[in-house]
Amino acid sequence: LVRIGTADPLDPEFTQFFVEAPVIEMTSAPMNPSSLVISDSPAPTLVLRIAGQHINRFETQFLPDTSYNDVSSASNVHRSLRLTPKEFKHVVTKLVTIATSRTGYTIFCRSKNTVVQNPAIPPLWNFAARFWEDFYKKDCDMVLGEAALAGKLITAECIYDALKIRSSAVQQAIEGNRLVERYTGIGEDFDAEVAREIAAIRDPPRGRQKLLEFLREREIDHSSQSRSSSAA
Repeated sequence: LVRIGTADPLDPEFTQFFVEAPVIEMTSAPMNPSSLVISDSPAPTLVLRIAGQHINRFETQFLPDTSYNDVSSASNVHRSLRLTPKEFKHVVTKLVTIATSRTGYTIFCRSKNTVVQNPAIPPLWNFAARFWEDFYKKDCDMVLGEAALAGKLITAECIYDALKIRSSAVQQAIEGNRLVERYTGIGEDFDAEVAREIAAIRDPPRGRQKLLEFLREREIDHSSQSRSSSAA
């Protein structure tokens, strides 16, 4: 499985993947989203992740779009939509209120910096991944009811601050939740080995990173089987 993304302009540490498909399907794979805002630096960076195993970063050169030459104007508009420090604090406060009202918040907080057993991990990943999906880059007016902030987006930093977690933990939660849902749900990708591993209890527990590594390995196996089936 190949995934291609670019660094988020509001949070360079976070990679926004826009293509995900087996190698043989990359040329026809749909993009989601269909367009991205990229950094206006001289050499924007694309990220290539192959079957979840490693990331290659490489600089890209973009030819100027002759249909739109006012790059400075676009940059100014982008900056004007950023939250001020006061607005940032207000948005974070609103997000904290929402987070505390959600099922699983207490366990999520108690489990930070703790090595937990495998069965407890998927709900933790799901909580963070869903919160991210619900609020990341959403209009403050639309999701928080803040008319004064209409047009301004909730940033990654707002979510990190509200949940008191690092960007790496969010990345892990999003990827882990995606893989858990893919291989434990109802469908052709259901994987009994994944189900057994998630249910496993060990002394001492292995923790989130080990479970994520296992899921990545299973993704590689599934991708290999898919290629073999296609070639047959």
